[in-house]
Amino acid sequence: PLSYRRELLIALLGPLANLAVAIPLLTAGSATSPTAMLGAVHLFTALSNLLPLPGTDGDRALFDLLALSLPLGAAEGVRHGVRLFAFLFLLFLGLWLLLSPGGGAAILLLSMLILRAIPPRGAA
Repeated sequence: PLSYRRELLIALLGPLANLAVAIPLLTAGSATSPTAMLGAVHLFTALSNLLPLPGTDGDRALFDLLALSLPLGAAEGVRHGVRLFAFLFLLFLGLWLLLSPGGGAAILLLSMLILRAIPPRGAA
């Protein structure tokens, strides 16, 4: 088994790889070019993977970081609280976007994040 430090590093490498791809693509052309759009997709993927939601690299990184300094039970409890806060934040942000004019595309992306945050039945 890997140490928590190594697992933390591995969890952060995915979003960092997306950022490494996104930055050159975003700076390569105009804001509406297909290259910039692909860069935006990579940037969104990196940021959404850093959210502390179940199944994301951010969730794993958060637990590994907490496990380095807290007992495992306490680390799991803190992670659960942060997950709940992140889920409620996304939910209320989604409601605000739904009620604001022109929030259609943003609400679609946000709803995908919220659905990702709901664990499947029987999952811890």
